[in-house]
Amino acid sequence: HARFKTGVPLLSAKNITKFGKLEWDENDSFISDKDYQAIHSKYTIEERDILLTVVGTLGRVAIVNDKHGKFAVQRSVAIIRMDEKQFDPQFCIQSIRSDQFQKQLEIRSNSTAQAGVYLGELAKIKLTIPPLPEQKKIASILTSVDEVIETTQKQIDKLQDLKKATMNELLTKGIGHTEFKDSELGRIPKSWEV
Repeated sequence: HARFKTGVPLLSAKNITKFGKLEWDENDSFISDKDYQAIHSKYTIEERDILLTVVGTLGRVAIVNDKHGKFAVQRSVAIIRMDEKQFDPQFCIQSIRSDQFQKQLEIRSNSTAQAGVYLGELAKIKLTIPPLPEQKKIASILTSVDEVIETTQKQIDKLQDLKKATMNELLTKGIGHTEFKDSELGRIPKSWEV
């Protein structure tokens, strides 16, 4: 399919973040509406479908919601649709993130230059399935923990950015200096040596 700068987003494994978000911008690939219709002649991606990365970075997972709008996925992303009378999508996401699932995924990946899992192999992975009410409780607890982890990681990222800027300032200008000199490393406080 031809790629464009606008149109319908064509997403790959890189568009699924480690925190389970689906993200894209103008630098990603887009396809024409005609190509989108051709790809989706037999199925459409629906709200609450689960997207699982199966090529490259294996095992990242996201859930589709209505704010995502229309998009297509490359073969590096598998689409999983559950019978919601038996399976809670959030529980399924937590199960996919589990060590048990991830190890099975790793074992089934063909370890060529870029790791990948065929859909037939994906179908062989087994999960434990509690009754639906218990699934919902488990998913709720684990999702709450995920939210705390994501918030904490964002705070850590901000602190790392602050430290980097502060280091740059302190290691080039020092503290409280008013007189500077030129050096082979740029302007430095007059009392400093290279």
